[in-house]
Amino acid sequence: MSKEAPRELLELLVQVRDGLSQCVSAINRYLQSHVSPEVQEALEIEDVERKFPRELAGQVTFSVTEDHIIVKPRGYLGTDTFAKIASIVRDQLGGEYVSAGKDSHFIVPRRR
Repeated sequence: MSKEAPRELLELLVQVRDGLSQCVSAINRYLQSHVSPEVQEALEIEDVERKFPRELAGQVTFSVTEDHIIVKPRGYLGTDTFAKIASIVRDQLGGEYVSAGKDSHFIVPRRR
């Protein structure tokens, strides 16, 4: 097996992953726009934690307020890890990044 075959396979898998992520985002947006607010349940911290693979979950802490679930880095994440976490928060959970120096964090609305 040549060294190019695994690289091509990895590139294909990345494309499939990205495509699936876009599909999940589109499905979530559709469902959010068609579910009335009184039917929506508040997200719990466990719902957010389940979205994160173990290796990413270990690099952040999770806390909850009345309106948001806060995902805070334990330390410097690096570009790739930050991008992975930001993608989960933004695309799968409808959240956003809050830049605040050492207090920077991600917030996920409990009701979407």
